[in-house]
Amino acid sequence: MSNRVLAGWTLLLQLMYAGVAFGWRSWVQRRATGDAGVRLAREAPLVARAATGLMVAGAVTCLAGTAASLRPSHRVSRVRCLGLAGMALGLLGTYRAQVDMGASWRIGVDPAERTSLVTTGLFQWVRNPMFAAACLVAIAGAAAVTTPSTVAGAAMVTLGAELQTRLVEEPYLDAAHGDSYREYASRTGRFVPGVGKPRWAGLGAPLSRR
Repeated sequence: MSNRVLAGWTLLLQLMYAGVAFGWRSWVQRRATGDAGVRLAREAPLVARAATGLMVAGAVTCLAGTAASLRPSHRVSRVRCLGLAGMALGLLGTYRAQVDMGASWRIGVDPAERTSLVTTGLFQWVRNPMFAAACLVAIAGAAAVTTPSTVAGAAMVTLGAELQTRLVEEPYLDAAHGDSYREYASRTGRFVPGVGKPRWAGLGAPLSRR
């Protein structure tokens, strides 16, 4: 496989991920509930806006870096081709996690809103499978098409996901569901099964209550 073909498939999977993660799911959510599920208000805490900004900027940077690699070049190693498999796995994980969330699916957090706590499907092993899938797509894409832009973009997506989960999502869920969420969090990983138990417990009021 040439570098151009690999970059083309990588770009296609990146665009498919964006379509599934945002456009398709918002459309399905609106049809099912009358609400697109987007919670990205200007009044959101600075850390929430920073996390969202990092993930969006990282995704755009990855796309730009991949698109810039669509040029004839030498054949690539089979190891780099494995990046495509990782991206496909991340895409499937995103779709499955969205289905598992059902009506509780949201982009962003509204502290005044309380959705059902989802603990089945992929969520029985990790608390944030959609963010895990987003990081996998970005990192695998950088492995397939390795440029300064794709590596920087993957790092931005990963950092944004870390900020969103640790400082926004987990405090919100703790405030909304209390002991039920704490018990659930004690037996699941943050992005990987068994890894990443919450560290914010006992450190003060959750962000969503400040």
